[in-house]
Amino acid sequence: MEKNESLTLAEKKQRWVNALLRKLEMRTLEEWDFETMSETIYKDDVLEFYRECQATYGLENVQTRGGMESDLEYFLDEKLDIGEILNIDALRGQSLLDYMATKDFPMTFQTWPENTEKEWWDLDNGIKHGKRK
Repeated sequence: MEKNESLTLAEKKQRWVNALLRKLEMRTLEEWDFETMSETIYKDDVLEFYRECQATYGLENVQTRGGMESDLEYFLDEKLDIGEILNIDALRGQSLLDYMATKDFPMTFQTWPENTEKEWWDLDNGIKHGKRK
């Protein structure tokens, strides 16, 4: 597997976005059991980007706790102004992708390779049936 450091910034961006898109399709037993729990995708001392309730994502100012929730595509829009959303003047005019580029698109959330088959479950009986494509 390639190390993240050997990728160009454009390749890191594509890898990060692809991992988020795959994440929308994942359904493990744990995700079904804890469907309403949040998962942090990225957090630093300025903002937190998180997944809430499967297909809903949120962006929050970690100081004021202000922000918003929407679908993933909204946050991947390069015209989005996170400075406006988070009320942070220093970020005005930047999209979430612009901000993540300054952080080198870190893979700070759980994801799986593109060729991983998904597991499926008999939720009534809690039985794992193996893999599905």
